[in-house]
Parts: sequence; C-alpha cells; structure tokens
Amino acid sequence: MNKLINKLNEQKTLIIFSLLIFAWFYTISSKTPLAGDDWAFHNNAMSSGILNSAFGMYYGWEGRLMTLISMHLLILHRNLWEVVNALMYPIIFILGATIIKPKQKLIYSIIFLLLVITIKDNIRMEVFTWITGSIYYGIPLLLSVIYFSVNYIIFTKRIKSVPIIMWILSLGAAFYLPLGMENIAIACLTFNLFLNIQYVLVNRKLSLFHSVNLLFFIVSYAIWMNSPGSSIRLDQMPQWQELSLIGKVLHNMPHVLFFTFYQNKYLILLLSITLMIFNWQKFDDIKKWIFIPVYAFSITLVFSQRFVGLLPDLGLLTLMADGYSGLNVVFWLVFAIALILNVIIHDVQLGAIKYTPFLIIAVFASVSLLMSPVIGYRLMVYSFFYLSLMLLMILDKLDWNVRIKYPVLLIASLLIFSSGRTLYLKYTIVQSISNERNAILQDYAQYYDQYKDGIWLPRYPIYSIHGGDIEVEDEYHMKAFKTYHNIPQNETIIFYWKESY
Repeated sequence: MNKLINKLNEQKTLIIFSLLIFAWFYTISSKTPLAGDDWAFHNNAMSSGILNSAFGMYYGWEGRLMTLISMHLLILHRNLWEVVNALMYPIIFILGATIIKPKQKLIYSIIFLLLVITIKDNIRMEVFTWITGSIYYGIPLLLSVIYFSVNYIIFTKRIKSVPIIMWILSLGAAFYLPLGMENIAIACLTFNLFLNIQYVLVNRKLSLFHSVNLLFFIVSYAIWMNSPGSSIRLDQMPQWQELSLIGKVLHNMPHVLFFTFYQNKYLILLLSITLMIFNWQKFDDIKKWIFIPVYAFSITLVFSQRFVGLLPDLGLLTLMADGYSGLNVVFWLVFAIALILNVIIHDVQLGAIKYTPFLIIAVFASVSLLMSPVIGYRLMVYSFFYLSLMLLMILDKLDWNVRIKYPVLLIASLLIFSSGRTLYLKYTIVQSISNERNAILQDYAQYYDQYKDGIWLPRYPIYSIHGGDIEVEDEYHMKAFKTYHNIPQNETIIFYWKESY
C-alpha cells in the first residue's frame, strides 16, 4: 500500500492534469449536439440496426468497417460517447508521458494542455465536438498512440518476451486502423516496417512480434481494399482518377503543406522556438546555423497574417500571408526536409533512435494524403499530435534556466485560462441554442399548422459545431435532419444568425 501511495505522489502532477483534461473534454462533449452526418447515422442505426447499417455502408459507400461499427454503436448511446470522447485525450496524455518519461512533469503537462486547447478551430470542431468526427478520426488517433506506445517501448527497451497485454493492444490496433482511417493506418504501417527492418539489421532475423503485427495490417487492408463501397465512392470522383501519379502529388502538395504546417500556428511557434534552443544547446558546429534560420523564418510566416493589414502594400508580406503562395509552398517543403534531417542527425549523434519514430508517424500521416482525393483539417489531427509529442520530448531534454522556466509556464497557464474560458463560453452558447432549437421543434410538433413561413432555427456560433447548420442546397443533410426530428420532408426550415453573436 505504501508503495502505491508513493507512486501516486510521484505522479500527482500527471494525475491532476489527466483529470483536468478529462473534465475539459467531458464539459464540451456534454454541450455538443448531434450535427451533420450524426443525424444520418442515427437514422440508419435506428431503422436498420447497428451491424446491418454498418455492413450496408461497407458494401455501398466506404471500407472503414471498424469505424462504421463504432459509429453506429456510439451514435445510439450518447452518454457513452461523451465518456469515450472525454477519455481519449487523457489516455493519450498518459501514454505520451509513459514514452517520454518527462523529468519536467509540470512543463510536459502545461504545454500538452496548451496545445490541445489552442488547436486550430477547424480541427477542434471536426474532431473534438462532432460525434461523427470524434469516432472517425479521434478513435483511430487513440488506437494509433496505443499502437505506437506499445511498439516504441518494446523497441527501445529491447523486450524479448512480450507480455500478452501488449500483444492484444498492438494486434487489436493493427487490425482496427486500416478499417478505421487510411492516413494514420499508412503511418503506423510504415512505423511497423521501420521496426521490422531495424530488428533484422540488429538481430539478423525476423521479429515474431513485429511480423505478426504486419500480418494483421495486411489482413485488415485486404478487407478494406475489397470493400465494394470504396470502389463505388471512387467511381464518383472521375476527375481525380484521371490524374497521373505525379498529377495527384502536385495537386495535393500545397494543401498538405498548408494544413500540416501553416495552419497550426501555435504548434509551429512552440516547435520552432524549441528546436532553435535545442540546436543551440546540442550542436557545436555549423549544423545549428543551417537549421536555426529555417525555424526562425517559419515563425515569421505563420504569423505574417497578423501584420499584412498594417502594411498592405508590402508585396513580400502579402506573399508570406498567403498560405498557398509559391513562397509558402517552397518554404514549408524546405521546413519539412530540415525537420526530418535535424531529427535524424540528432538521433545518429545520440546513438539511439528516440525522436525519429514520432516523426515517421507525423510525416507519413501527411505524406499519405498526397494520394488522397479528399483533404481537410480533421485528417491533420494525427500529424498535429505526433509533432506535439515529439515537441514535448524535446522540451524535456532542454537545459532549463529557472529564471526562464517559470515565466514561460505562467504565460502558458494564462493562455490556457484565457482560451479555455473563451471556449467554455462559446459552448455554453451552443448548449443554449440547442435548447432553443429543441423548444422550437417541440412547439412545431404541437402547433405545426401555425408555422406558415417555415421553421426558423438559430445558427450555432462560427467555429463551434461542424455541420450544425444546413444550407438550402444541402439536400442530403436537410433530409436527415427532418427524418431525425420527425418533420415532413416538404416543410421549409431556415437557419438564421442571431444578433447576440
């Protein structure tokens, strides 16, 4: 008992922040309404059942079978989803700490929370506060971190006799991911191949554990690739299929760089500053003068939009502020190459593979999208979290000056409080609007004959709920919304902006 108490005392910072992260996500999850595809999935699950509906979509729309089953299950159990959504991120937080083993637990905890709260609005509303998004993208994120953690620990500690629980967790994730979300599955498969190659180079034989993991990936991919629904969906994108391999890469490259780097301003700011200090402290030769200017210029680029209004006639600043300009496309490609070289060089000098695995996942989660017909903010949540974990590991290895440490933590804490308060107020408004909508719809159910001009419903605040408001031309989601609320399909519904926001 005393050993347990002592262990808890050692980890009290991580425990406290785990509870804070859970409380934060549970609070906003409880205020999150069904929106967009949520209505359609709920209707399908109610009418056809969980498995019938999931397999129906596998045969008619997409190959993500495990995600489809999870989606149809959780959409019918809202309270369970709230707990699952809130648990995912403290688990990622703890798993990150298990890998990194931070000596500076307070720095690790505060910066992790800061990155989560200040994440790009679009990613938050498409993954954190959208039931469909949290299941489609959030659950694969969690499973990828579980897979990564298990395999990273086995690899770095050179564990020969793998415990049964590690087998179960790793193989379960390896099977789920290709049937969950493609880009993170490709990243984890690449990581598996990396581990297999490293094991063969060191031991001159195959690893049973990593090889069986590879087999599970292959089987799962075979199920995904043989989905009739995936073929049907691709057939609806003839323009994409007509592009050559090079054409697809050139078409998607600016989007991938834009979403991965340019839009993640706080992450790039912290990562670049940290790497500048890291290179200054760890390198004594010309290498630091190669990397530091690249990181310094990246900070200028991501915050250039803040200044373009002050100097609108400065052509260079306009190019810097345009995330799709040639300057940005070329620079962020250089930034990515510099980041990869920087990490590999440090691991080689260290004589151990520490940071490279994080970068493998982050890079391939984005690079795989070069061949994807669909790119969006939510698909970047994987690169964001793995770059964040790498950043947190590097931060823990810096030589911290006490006079710098506490002011930095104070500023970070103030940003957490300010951003957290703003978001809490925003989602309180979301909850209030949801209640107002429900009241209007309940009134309509009783007095429908008095709604001569249609049903007028208030919109949600911008950057709060993905797909919560429906435009007139969006017939699919309008039909799903009406079915979910038992409204006649010929009824008119208008979503309007309230003056209060």
